[in-house]
Amino acid sequence: MEAKYAVRTLYWLALIVVSSLVAWFLRSHCPRPPAYADAASSIVGLILAVYGVLLNAIAGRTLRLYGHSRPSRRFQQPDRLVSVGLYSCSRHPAQNGLALLAAGAALLAGGAWGLLAAPIALAGGMWFILEVEEPEARRVFGNDYCDYERRVPAVSPALLSPRCIARGLRAVRGKRPRATP
Repeated sequence: MEAKYAVRTLYWLALIVVSSLVAWFLRSHCPRPPAYADAASSIVGLILAVYGVLLNAIAGRTLRLYGHSRPSRRFQQPDRLVSVGLYSCSRHPAQNGLALLAAGAALLAGGAWGLLAAPIALAGGMWFILEVEEPEARRVFGNDYCDYERRVPAVSPALLSPRCIARGLRAVRGKRPRATP
């Protein structure tokens, strides 16, 4: 794995851990909320975490199938702009999924107190999308990406809709990976 991707992976792991630790600290050092608030927050956290993993998995598979002009055995940066499946709902569905995973982890770790830590995860995810992913995509894909930007938002609540997930699943089911050399 290239150093760039290792650093990005560490960023997301740190965001998940830090937001979860903040939530856990608040839960450990602040007055106990009602049990129903903790239970509801934990259920929402589990749903967000699972949904985030699902988004990330579908987006990763979509990139692998559509984002490369030549197959490769190792992970590499896409050399084709992908705008099908989840990428027709949001320009960065994998990173949106990671942000939801981090927010869900904060809710799971902190219960109701996780409601104060989950925004840290969401803000960290949005910062990464807007300040790291967007400039790189503009540099790599040029004018094609600028046209894509006009049509599809970077962050979108549409990713939460079953219609968008169905679009993502159709895209990955409809294409078979090519044999690797």
